[in-house]
Amino acid sequence: MKINRLTYLIFLYLLIWGISELVPDLIFGDATSPTALMFTVFVPVEEQNSIYLLNLHYSTLFEFLIPVCFIPAILWYIYLYFDKYDKNKQHQNSDETLEKNIGLNKPKHYNLVKFLFMSSILALVVGLGIHYTGDAIDTQLQWSPEDIDGSLTTFPKLIAYFFDEVLGHKVLYGGMMLALTSLLVFQYWSPINNEKKPSNIDIIILAFFGTIYGIAMGISYMEGQSAFEYLFVCLIQGIIVLVVFNRLKSKISDKIKKYPYFVFFIIFNISVVITLLAFIPQISNVYPFFPQ
Repeated sequence: MKINRLTYLIFLYLLIWGISELVPDLIFGDATSPTALMFTVFVPVEEQNSIYLLNLHYSTLFEFLIPVCFIPAILWYIYLYFDKYDKNKQHQNSDETLEKNIGLNKPKHYNLVKFLFMSSILALVVGLGIHYTGDAIDTQLQWSPEDIDGSLTTFPKLIAYFFDEVLGHKVLYGGMMLALTSLLVFQYWSPINNEKKPSNIDIIILAFFGTIYGIAMGISYMEGQSAFEYLFVCLIQGIIVLVVFNRLKSKISDKIKKYPYFVFFIIFNISVVITLLAFIPQISNVYPFFPQ
C-alpha cells in the first residue's frame, strides 16, 4: 500500500531528531566522557596577537549541525504539502472562478501565521545554537551542578548552565512547538483532497509517531527544565485541538482522512501530558524543579 507523503515527511523529521540525539554520542562518545573524540580549531585572539588551539567535541558539533541543516528544510516541505495557495498562484490571475472553486483565497490571517512559522524555525535554530554553545562550555568545566554556590569561582559554571540547560532549551522548545502548531493551522486551512488522502495505514503510523514523539519530548522537557510549562501548554493545546476537531463538519472517518496531521498533533500532546503526569510522585513542590 502506498504511503502518503505527509507520513514520510514526519518520519524524516523524527528520524533526524533521533539521529542528532543518539548517533553522535554512539560514534564519537558522550561529551562528558574523557575518551570522547575531539577536534582542534584555531582561535585568533586579536588583543594578544596570538592564535590559540581549542579542542571541541565531535558529538556536540554534529548534535548541533544535523538538526540545523535538515530540520528547517523538512518543516518547510511539510508546510508546502499543506499550502495550496502559493502553489496555485497561476490560477489566481487567470481564472477567478477556478480560484473560488478550489479554495485559493487565502485565509484572513494566513500571512501572519506564515510569518510565525518562519520565525519559529529561526527560534529553533537559535535555541540549538544557544544550547550547544553552552553545552560545549559546560562540559569543559570541572564543576558539577551541585558545586555551584554563586561565588566568583563557580560563576562561569552558572553562566554555562544557564545558556545550556535553561535559555537554550526554552528557546528551542518554544520554536519547535510554535512550528508544529503553525503547521496545524495550515492543515486546518487545507484539508486533504481525495487525490492525496492518506490510507488507514498512514493514520495508524501517524498515531504511532505522535505517541513516540510525545513520550520522547516529555522526557526531553524534564531534562530541559521545561516540564511544568509544557505540561500545561500541551494539556491546554490538546483540549483546544480536540474541540476544534470535534466541531469539523464531517464524519469522524472523513475528518481523520482530511486532517491527518491533527491525529499526529493531538496524540503528541496527549503523550507529553501522560508522560509528565507519570512523574508526578517525583515532582518537587517548588516551581520549576523537576527530576532530571
